[in-house]
Amino acid sequence: MPSVAVKSSKKKGKAAIADGAEGEEESSEFLPMPPAPNLHLGMKYFIPEWDDHVDPTYNFLTDTLTPDRDPHEDEVYAHEIYPTPNYDAILVSKVVVEASKKKRQKIEEIGIHEFISFQGEMMGDCGAFGYIKEDVPPYNTIEILDYYEKLGFNYGVSIDHLIVGPFAEVGVREMRYELTLKNAQEFIEQHRLGGYTFTPIGAAQGWSPETYAEAVKQLINMGYDYIALGGLARATSKEIIEILKAIHPHLQPHVRIHLFGVARISAIPVLRHLGVTSFDSASPLRRAWLGSGANYHTLRTKMYSAVRIPPVSRHGVRIKHVIEVWRFNKELKNKKPSTTNEFFL
Repeated sequence: MPSVAVKSSKKKGKAAIADGAEGEEESSEFLPMPPAPNLHLGMKYFIPEWDDHVDPTYNFLTDTLTPDRDPHEDEVYAHEIYPTPNYDAILVSKVVVEASKKKRQKIEEIGIHEFISFQGEMMGDCGAFGYIKEDVPPYNTIEILDYYEKLGFNYGVSIDHLIVGPFAEVGVREMRYELTLKNAQEFIEQHRLGGYTFTPIGAAQGWSPETYAEAVKQLINMGYDYIALGGLARATSKEIIEILKAIHPHLQPHVRIHLFGVARISAIPVLRHLGVTSFDSASPLRRAWLGSGANYHTLRTKMYSAVRIPPVSRHGVRIKHVIEVWRFNKELKNKKPSTTNEFFL
């Protein structure tokens, strides 16, 4: 029976994953579990759409953007820069689309694939993080079904409600759990009745391995062959593994599992072993300019940090201070002393 090793990092307090790791200083817990029955389905990486596009004619010498450029018409996404896309598919949340009235109108006019200039697969979800504080999601099932179909998504996720932080307390979590399953039931029933063409994905929330496993079991019984696990973006790898272990007995050869907001590069072998067929995260890309270190990754796992130079402008408080100090030191250095005492000031 194949086994997968889980390395627990004592320094960082998070679990790192390695396939058959030996001779490590960190402790390893082996998972003597058979491969998931859906192993033959492979694994895909979805990148979330966050308006992460760049000006292709940006002038690095003068540090200026192209004059009079239109962000949508003139800027490009990562998949437009390389000969082939550097991800398998794209995830677009409804709350992100609705953040800009102009953006939504354009997407509704030309469709999501044309707007992002991507002909690969695209998944739509409601973006539960955007309404996490609401008692109930601000959408209804028919509205979301029509939204996915009209914009041309390949996959559409049922309406869910996050169970994290203060929303995972007793009383609140049960309500959100049942609401998410109820929405999933209505979603797939109306999908069948309405003749929609995109693939429906059932959303699963929970607060323990047992509750996630029960949700997956119910979703499979509803007829879903693609299930997305939410609320795990801030969970440790070890916590995620325990949830996947609980789900493992319920998996079937045709059922796909997606992880929302989870992209642990070192964890991929064990996640795949336990049945994950797709995941999404913008962290690897956005870390290039938002992270404090390891901004650049190589194919051989070596990472490099970026050297950042603050922009020089009259509005930059820190840079103005540096310039003032530099000018003062220069004036002091060029000043000719008139007395011995002044020389040593």
